[in-house]
Amino acid sequence: MDCKKVLFDELLPFWTERLTDQECGGVFTCINGNGDVNAEKKHIWLVSRTLWTYSSVCNMYGKEEKYLEICGQAFEFLKTCTLQDGKLPFIVDRRGRAIKTADNLHSEAYAAMACAAYYKVSGKDEVMQCACLYFDCAMRHYMKVLNSPEYASQNTFAVHCLVHYTARFMQEINEEYRYYSEMSLENMLSGDYPRNKYGMLLEHKERRENTCCPGDVFFAAWMLLSENVQRKDARIELFVRKNLDSMKRFYSEREFGLIPLSYRPEVDEQAEVYRFWPHWEALVAYTLAAKVFKDDKYKRYAKLMERTIFKYFADEPKKLFYCNIDATGKPLDFSGHGDLFHIPRALMVLDSVKTFFCNKP
Repeated sequence: MDCKKVLFDELLPFWTERLTDQECGGVFTCINGNGDVNAEKKHIWLVSRTLWTYSSVCNMYGKEEKYLEICGQAFEFLKTCTLQDGKLPFIVDRRGRAIKTADNLHSEAYAAMACAAYYKVSGKDEVMQCACLYFDCAMRHYMKVLNSPEYASQNTFAVHCLVHYTARFMQEINEEYRYYSEMSLENMLSGDYPRNKYGMLLEHKERRENTCCPGDVFFAAWMLLSENVQRKDARIELFVRKNLDSMKRFYSEREFGLIPLSYRPEVDEQAEVYRFWPHWEALVAYTLAAKVFKDDKYKRYAKLMERTIFKYFADEPKKLFYCNIDATGKPLDFSGHGDLFHIPRALMVLDSVKTFFCNKP
């Protein structure tokens, strides 16, 4: 797969032409496969993901005016939506007025990583200040998650992954945030998450009957591996291998070899709908594992996953990337052109992996 070609020729053009809301500011977050805006409400975490994606494209491949314009509009919209002490709503109306707030850290964490990436493009102090504002708000909530029984239900593997990923971006603009990076890493590696019969890591430390979210586990695997190229922590390598191998045992037993969005051991294993993003995370994780561990089995797994993605989640002649397929492996009509975060991120990571290991002495 030519990652750069897929990114610039097949994915970004669809979104770039349709995203911006010229009348009310910001970007639309509810666009269907036909390119139509199917709801005027805007999800803040998707606005932030848009800002992150276009900023990251500019950071990696060079600045493009049309991409910078989208970044600017998304950033200004985030400022419009910001509440007291850096809190952001979860959903807003077209003009940025809060429709729904959420007592979690997701809106702020995604906004922080987006602003951190945008700061590297723009160099504007205001952008850095917003990144710190949002991240500090998210970390105040994170401390509640770690210390307050009221928030114990949020003390999940996915939350620690998100905090760690965000903190890594924040470290690049302010070294003081390493503290949160190290804390969240330890919470991921602590080893006291329960596992199911396949050895799959389950989301919550306190409850034995719980859900596994394969996409989060694959995401954590490639995130930690990419970090560990310089770190060389044996504990990380063991953790990643265990999780990747358990995932392969699990989904290889399933019809079509597809990965469900979530798996609950106490219910029927057959998923009604399969989502695209765990498969892209798996492709990145296996590709990086093959490079780092020099193990051909991960190379085989990566090739199999790439074939799975393009068999079930892509229509190459139409340049479509489906979000959802049903239990028979057929795309759902409404699930048109992938997304503007998981797929672009995967393509950029895969491209950077190829470049890094090709140039490594």
